[in-house]
This record gives sequence, C-alpha cells and structure tokens, in this order.
Amino acid sequence: MDIYQITKLVLTIIFAACSLFAVVCLIRWIIMVILKNPDKKKRVNTAKATLIAAAIAVIAMIAHFMVAVKQYDIPIGMKELPTFNITSDNLHDGVWDEKVGAKHGNVSPQLSWNKVDGAAAYAIVMIDNDGNNWLHWAVKIDDTQVEEGHFKDKSEGYVGPYPPSGSHYYTIYVIALKDDAVNYDVQLDKGNADIAQIFSQLDSGSNTEQSNIIAMGSLVGSYGEGQ
Repeated sequence: MDIYQITKLVLTIIFAACSLFAVVCLIRWIIMVILKNPDKKKRVNTAKATLIAAAIAVIAMIAHFMVAVKQYDIPIGMKELPTFNITSDNLHDGVWDEKVGAKHGNVSPQLSWNKVDGAAAYAIVMIDNDGNNWLHWAVKIDDTQVEEGHFKDKSEGYVGPYPPSGSHYYTIYVIALKDDAVNYDVQLDKGNADIAQIFSQLDSGSNTEQSNIIAMGSLVGSYGEGQ
C-alpha cells in the first residue's frame, strides 16, 4: 500500500468510528430528553460529544476526498503541457470493458486521438492508481490510434487489470514525443510506478536534452472483477 492508500484507510476508519459514536451519543441524548433526565450537565456534555464527533467525521470525509483528488492528479510538470483528448471504444460510462482484464482475455484497449503537430512518437502508459501505482501498459508507437487487442501480453508491453479485490481506477496516459526517449526504462507488471519519473525519462530524447514531450492526454476508468 502506498501513502495515499494508507491515508485514505486511516481517514475511512476515523470517519466510520466518529459517525458511529455520533449516532450513539445522539440516541443517548434523545433518550435523556424524552425521559427528562434531571442531570442537565450530562445532557449538555452528550450533545457536545455528538457535535464534536459529527464534525470530526465530516472533516475526515472531506480530507478523504482531497487525498483521492491528489492521488489521481497529474504531476505539476505535466499540468503545464498542452493536452489532447483520447477516446476508447472499451470505456463505457467510466468503466473499462471486462475483456481488457488479465483474467478475461487480456485485450489491450482501443485508443484514438488526433495527431499532435511535431510528434514523432507516442508513449502509452496505464497505471492502477489504487493498486500501489501498478504499471499495466508501457509501449511507444508512431500512430494516433491503437486497435483493440493489438498488444496481447507482457512481452508486448501489456498486462490487463487484475485488481485483488473490489474496483480500482486505472489511468491511461498518452504522451506525445518529439523523438525517441533514450532513458526510458520501466518495469511492467510491478508497483510503485511513478508517473512523474516516467514523465522525466520520456522528456529526455535522443536529439534534444530537454522538452522532448510536446503534449499529453489521459483517460481514467474503473475496473473490477465480475463487474
């Protein structure tokens, strides 16, 4: 688990615990009011405990959302790039087709985008944001589209999603390059894939010391076993 997953897990536990405590305190306070408990101080303290627990639960929920946004956010260096749109016939209502998964055909998704002026190649990267940044796809092509199933296995640069449990979010990045990247070295089907580091590697081309990347696009969808 990476720092984002650990943080979200802790915040989820805090949210659940505080929400439950707030409900218990609220029920207790209601009972005291109905039964006209003479201990006013006890009623006030119970009401305060309810409000504090509820406030902490709300803060934890907001913090969870902010961490999730940060987790799936694009690195600062990449935000400054021009962007382009990517479409896929295998993404429907934010969900990847089952057949793109490693256990259901391992069919690499269809992708298409408009040609980027000055681009000689495009790098495609797919990362499991919820699975310790697991790297599922890492290839370079010179076309502006990828046919469904073009990349068939790990030796060709693709290992489909296979989340251990539940549904994970998978981001596909398509990065337009002026030239080939001489320092591009990634390990497919492994965790801790740092998109910022991959970005840095791709930005070093064979005929230019800097700014090998022209533009980028991204596409996010969820995938879960038996979805």
